[in-house]
Amino acid sequence: MSIKSIIELVNFTISGRLDSIEEPPCDVYVFHNKIFVETELPGLDKDSLSIKTLGDILVISGIKRRSNVKHARYLRAERFFGAFKKTIKLPFYINDILKVHYDRGIVNVVCSINEKEVY
Repeated sequence: MSIKSIIELVNFTISGRLDSIEEPPCDVYVFHNKIFVETELPGLDKDSLSIKTLGDILVISGIKRRSNVKHARYLRAERFFGAFKKTIKLPFYINDILKVHYDRGIVNVVCSINEKEVY
């Protein structure tokens, strides 16, 4: 690999290119014995989305795929692609996932909680 190629690779990496978004940003709040989780995942294929609960843990995972552009040489690649996983530990147990909705790049999850089990 030439020095020029190495410099281009370093500049490309520093400019913000990442191969996966391991933990997408989210907001979590409680209202009327329900927990609401809003996660930013623009460009997500809904079929790759997985939401699971285990006691006081909520896990949102999936895969964001890059569109296939053959023979392209990227000059800048700042969007995130690949597998992601967001694990959220809560101060109470989740009873059920009541609703999952994906709209305009935001995944909304609503779960019922058992506030008696707050610790």
